[in-house]
Amino acid sequence: IVRLLSHPDCGFQQADGTIKTVRPSDIAILVANRIEAKQVRDALRARGVRSVYLSDRDSVFANPLAADVLHILNASASPREPQRIRTALATSLLGLSLTDLDALATDELAWDAMVDRFTLYHELWQRKGVLAVLQACLHDFEVPAQLLRSDDGERQLTDVLHMSELLQQQASLQDGMAGLLRYLSEHIQHAKEGNQQTNSAEQQVRLESDSALVQVITIHKSKGLQYPLVFLPFIADAKPFPGKSSFPAAYHDDQGRLQFVFSNQDQHGVSFAEHERLAEDVRKLYVAVTRAQYATFIDIAPFPQWSRSALAALLFGTTDEPKDMAAVLEQKINGITFSPVTAPQSLTSYQESQPHRPQAQVCTFPTQRQLERWWLASYSALTYGDWIPTAETTQQQNATEAERARPAEETIETSEQIPQGIHAFPKGAHAGTFLHNLLEAAAHQGFAKVFEQPHLVVEQTAIMAPWLEHQEVLTDWLGSYLTTPFRLNGSTITLAQLQVYQAEPEFWFAAHHVPATDIDVLVTAHTLEQADRPNVLPTQLNGMLKGFIDLVFEYEGRYYVADYKSNYLGADASAYTTDAMRKKIIESRYDLQYVLYTLALHRLLRARLGDAYHYDTHVGGAVYLFMRGYRNDTGGAFFDRPPWELIEALDDLFAGIRVSGSAS
Repeated sequence: IVRLLSHPDCGFQQADGTIKTVRPSDIAILVANRIEAKQVRDALRARGVRSVYLSDRDSVFANPLAADVLHILNASASPREPQRIRTALATSLLGLSLTDLDALATDELAWDAMVDRFTLYHELWQRKGVLAVLQACLHDFEVPAQLLRSDDGERQLTDVLHMSELLQQQASLQDGMAGLLRYLSEHIQHAKEGNQQTNSAEQQVRLESDSALVQVITIHKSKGLQYPLVFLPFIADAKPFPGKSSFPAAYHDDQGRLQFVFSNQDQHGVSFAEHERLAEDVRKLYVAVTRAQYATFIDIAPFPQWSRSALAALLFGTTDEPKDMAAVLEQKINGITFSPVTAPQSLTSYQESQPHRPQAQVCTFPTQRQLERWWLASYSALTYGDWIPTAETTQQQNATEAERARPAEETIETSEQIPQGIHAFPKGAHAGTFLHNLLEAAAHQGFAKVFEQPHLVVEQTAIMAPWLEHQEVLTDWLGSYLTTPFRLNGSTITLAQLQVYQAEPEFWFAAHHVPATDIDVLVTAHTLEQADRPNVLPTQLNGMLKGFIDLVFEYEGRYYVADYKSNYLGADASAYTTDAMRKKIIESRYDLQYVLYTLALHRLLRARLGDAYHYDTHVGGAVYLFMRGYRNDTGGAFFDRPPWELIEALDDLFAGIRVSGSAS
C-alpha cells in the first residue's frame, strides 16, 4: 500500500481512458472483525497512512474517550469529592503530565484552584447545561490542540464534541445530573458489549475527511459495495471448529434440521459444524474477491490454520500445502500475478501530499451597509440581561426563573414552626421545575381526571430521588390543589373545573429595535398602582421575543393566562397573602412577564377571531398561582388584568410604531 501511494506513476485506467493516480480513498482493506481492523490500522499509522474503520457498531460511546468524559462530568457533578476530581485530572483527554499531577498533589493552593474550577463547572452545568461544561473544560485544558497533534486527532475531537451534543439533547429527558451520568455510563457499557440496538444512527458520526482515507471495513459490511483497489490481508487465515469457547455450537444435519454439538466426543456433530464453518468462510471469500473494480490483492501468509481456510480449500481441495505454491496458483487461475512480499529496503513510510490552499482573501464590508444585532430574547432578558440564553423549552424557562429566585428564598427567616407538607418540599430550580412538570402532566391527562386519582401521576413522575421520598406529600398536595378555588375578576374557579385549556403554549413575535426601558415605562404606568419596582436593564430587543405560558384557559367566554410559581415565601400558608404575593411579583418583575403573556394572548385571539375580537370582551387577564400557598384564603393566586391602553401601546411598540411619551 505504501508503495502504491508513494509511486507517482502508479495508477489505474478509468472508464474514460484517463489514468488516475492511486490515492488513499481508492483503497479498501477487508477484514473479519475489529481486532483485525486494529492490527491493520496500527500498521498503516506506523507508516504514515491514515485510515478509517467503518463498522455497524461505530458508536461514539465506543471511543475510549467516552469514559474520560464520564469521569470529567462525575467530578463536575460532585466538585467537593477530591477523588472524583483526581480521577478526572488523570484522564488522557485532559492530557496532564505526571509532573502536573504531582504538583497538584503537593501544592495546596494549586489544588484549591482546581477544586474552584470544577465548582464553576458545576454551577455552569446548573445554569447552561452539560454542553457548556464540556466546552469550557476543553477550552481550559487546551484539549483540541492536544488531540489534533495526533494522527487521528480530528476523529477523536469530533467524537468528543458529538458526545457533548448527544448529552445536551438527553439532558431534558433525564432526571438531573445523576440521570444524565447514568445514561452516559449505560451507553458506554452497551458500546463495550456491542449492543447494536443502543447504537442508533445519531450516535455515529462521519467526517467529511473520512472519504479521503484508506477504508478499513468488514467483509460482511462490504457486501454490495465496490472499491477501485481491494486488499485482503487475512483472507488466508481460518478459525476452524472446534476452537476456544466453541461449545455449544449449532449446525444443520442432512435434513436441514437445527442441531447442537456440546463436546469433542460428538464427532459427527463436530464434522457438520466444521463443514458449516468452512461453507460460511467460502461465502465470505466470494464476497471479498468480488468487491474490486480494478485489482484485488490477496495476502497468502503462513497462518497456522492456512490449510483449513476457504482459500486453501478452493485452490487445492486438500489440507496438504503444495511445495511450489506460485506454480500451482498460476496454473489454476489465469491472469494471476504471484509476487512474494519482501521487506522494503528504503521506503518504509508514506508522506501524504498536502493540497494547495489558496491564500485567504480579506473581505471588506460595504460602507453603506451596517450589520445590526439580531437576537432571540425572552422575558428573562429584560430583568437579567441579554447574556441569559433564550430558553429552548418551558423546563429551561422555569429553571431560569427558579434559579434566580433561590438567593432571595434562602434569606427568608423561618419561624419557630417547622415547615410541613408542601412547605417542607425542597426549594430551588430543580424542585420548581419538578412541580411545574407535575402540573403539566396533570394538564395533559386532564385536571378533572387526575383529581380522581392523583397518586397515579405522582407515581409516574416522582420515581427517583430526591422526589421519591415526597410521594405522599405530593399526592396530598396535587389532589387538593386541583380543587383549590381562586378568584378571577369577580368569579371563582378551580383547575379541575376547567374545560377548555392549553398547557405550555409557545409564542413568538417580532421586535424591531424595541428599548426595554420603553416597555418598563408603559408597564409601570399601567399596572400595580404605579408602585416603585426594580428597573429593567437598558437593553434593546431586536429580533424575536419568545416565551412559554404555563397555561392558557377559557372561562365564561373569556381567556386567561396562568403561570405557576414555586416561590417559597414562608414556612406555612399564612405567608401567601395578597400583599406578600404582590410584593414578590414586584421585586421579581413578574409584572413584565404577565403583561407580555397577555400581549401574546391578545395577538393570538386577534388572529383567530378576526373582526369579532375585542380585548375587553375576550381577554380576562392573568393569574399567578403560587403553588405552595394553596391553603391560604387567597388560594395562593394573584390576579391582575392589564388595561387595554397598555396592551395597545405595547402592540404598537413591537410593531415599530413609536409610542408617545415613552422613554427615549
